[in-house]
Amino acid sequence: MKGKSVVLNLSDFKYPTKDERKLAFQNMPKLKSFDFPNQDAIELIIRDNVDPRLASRIENIVWWDNGLKNLLGKLREAYLIAITSYNRGFSDELSENSTPQHLNRFMFDFYAEVFYYFLVSSRDTIFQILNELYGIGFEEGKVEYKNKFKKEVEKYDVAPLLQAFMDHKFIENAIKYRNAFTHRFNPRQNDHRSKVEQNVYQMGRGQKIDSETMVSNMKEVLKLLSNLLNELKPIFELKYSKLLPK
Repeated sequence: MKGKSVVLNLSDFKYPTKDERKLAFQNMPKLKSFDFPNQDAIELIIRDNVDPRLASRIENIVWWDNGLKNLLGKLREAYLIAITSYNRGFSDELSENSTPQHLNRFMFDFYAEVFYYFLVSSRDTIFQILNELYGIGFEEGKVEYKNKFKKEVEKYDVAPLLQAFMDHKFIENAIKYRNAFTHRFNPRQNDHRSKVEQNVYQMGRGQKIDSETMVSNMKEVLKLLSNLLNELKPIFELKYSKLLPK
């Protein structure tokens, strides 16, 4: 069914104020990359006689970590705008919103989707760092925490930390949200799709993931990601130091 149109003007869009930023970040944990010391592959090869393949690995670990740092910053900003929009108020039922509330709902839905994109990208980049750091040797496009790569990871000391992170119900739900946003029916859209079971037509009930549930998940997965980064940091630092020439 065709819904009523809502016009949002450019002047309606307001970036979070200082007080709103403070409120959004009040209980948000710190998200820090691993900050490996920068290394130049050419210098390692010429000055220290390091094998070119190892020198490349050492240098690329730093590049991957720089990418993680950028992703964590984007994740933080997506969280800020999503949470600020949620705090400004709206109804999950579109018909109950005023124009400002429609904007808040639109901004929340948009940046919640962005949040889950950067969350999963951050997780995947940690796996890329792991691949280089431990010399697992998988091609970039084949680094996924499943099948052969997962079996290789299980040989190392970080495996229990990664498995506990991946198995947590909040992470499992976050990945479901991300996959739904990306590949399936939007989890924030009323699902009125019909289905037929045992040759009986059934109408959709308009179910969706409510904003409160999604906000709760966003807050919890940030805690879990922060804990994972903090737990991996000393392990990764020691492993990295052992790759460097003495």
